[in-house]
Formats: sequence, structure tokens, C-alpha cells
Amino acid sequence: MRQPLDEIRQRMEQQFRHVDETVLVVLKGHLLIEEALDAIISKFVHHATFVEEASLRFAQKVAIARSMSLDEHESGMWDIAIKLNTLRNEWAHALVSPRRAGRTQAVIDVYYREIEDARHRELLSVQRG
Repeated sequence: MRQPLDEIRQRMEQQFRHVDETVLVVLKGHLLIEEALDAIISKFVHHATFVEEASLRFAQKVAIARSMSLDEHESGMWDIAIKLNTLRNEWAHALVSPRRAGRTQAVIDVYYREIEDARHRELLSVQRG
């Protein structure tokens, strides 16, 4: 059954009444990562125009850029990008979702795990130096 126009308008007003800063951070972060992926891929191919015309999805760009990495292919940053993409897709396709909290927590968890791993590596290098 179709919603009356007034109900649709009210729902839109409710959704646009306030700005969700978490959504903005996720969307901007996703865009920045995608720009970086495009730059990585463009740098390592001879004719980047053909890659641009392929209209690759974010996950495909992650896989291609990761495959080009000589020594960072196991970095946790790839996991952050993948989890952030999953979260962004959840927000892009549903205003309300029971999976949102879990996917948000997954991004936070992998982010903090990566920070701790980096701190640990830094401490080891200081101790050896």
C-alpha cells in the first residue's frame, strides 16, 4: 500500500532534522579511503583510464590495491577498509537496521586492534634500537 504524501514528508523531516556525526565520519572516511585506493591503483597501472571506466566497487578496489602491496598486504588497515565499507553499505541501504550496532563495533574493534599492533611494533623497534 502506498504511503500518503504527508506521511512521507513527515518521515523525511524527521530524518533530516538532525545531523548524525557518526554517519558523516563514516561517509567521509569511506570517501577518503576510496580516493587513496584510486591513487594506488592509478599509480601502478599503465593506463588508469581503463580502470576508471570499469566502475569498480569499493571491495574490488581494496582487493586490487592490496594485491599490489609488496609488504603491507597483511596490514590491519585493509580490514578497517573492508569493515568500514560494510558499515557504509548498511547505512546507505537502510535507515534503521538491527545489524548497525554490531557493524559499527566491528570497525571500532579492528581500528583499536591495529593501533595496539602499531604501538607494539613501535615499542619493539625502540627496544631493539
